[in-house]
Amino acid sequence: MRLLLLAALFGSKIVGAVPVDAAYEAAHSENRPAWLLKSDPNPGDRVPVDEQAPKPSGDPFAITDSSQTPLLGPLRWTTSFPDAIEADATLSLSWVGGYAPSGFEVFYIPTWPGQRMYHQHEIANTTDRNTVWSVPSYDFFPEDTTFIIGVKDGTGGPGGEWYDLTGPLPFVHLPDATEFEAAIAGRT
Repeated sequence: MRLLLLAALFGSKIVGAVPVDAAYEAAHSENRPAWLLKSDPNPGDRVPVDEQAPKPSGDPFAITDSSQTPLLGPLRWTTSFPDAIEADATLSLSWVGGYAPSGFEVFYIPTWPGQRMYHQHEIANTTDRNTVWSVPSYDFFPEDTTFIIGVKDGTGGPGGEWYDLTGPLPFVHLPDATEFEAAIAGRT
């Protein structure tokens, strides 16, 4: 059947055919020539196998040679988030992974009891992997508000590799430590 299909595809000019399993074995065996054809800059140049570009290390963010570009890794927060977000404060946000030339959108989503519609609020659009957030005033949101902080890669796509979100973090105004302690106690 395979031979007939190949004959039909190549206009019946097949003199002899090698079984598919034998061809696969020959292509994937360890008996390959010591020289491989180099694809650039001049097709046909022969380059020893040992002189080919190095293989990437196990760390997707490590560049082992200047000719390599970093592999894309999943987008993940590196910030150690506090137990609660303090109103009118600044918070340094940083992350790893993603594709910087596409840019990153950093945002927060305020949530509170009884809320029916959720809207994300922009913190920054940047190609850097860090930013500083000026947390809004406590008066802008109702009592018991929590924030979910997110970062997403401009490339998007299916799966969870192109964004990262925190869990809900209590939003507090800290005139004294009692409100902060109550917010943390309510979280556990």
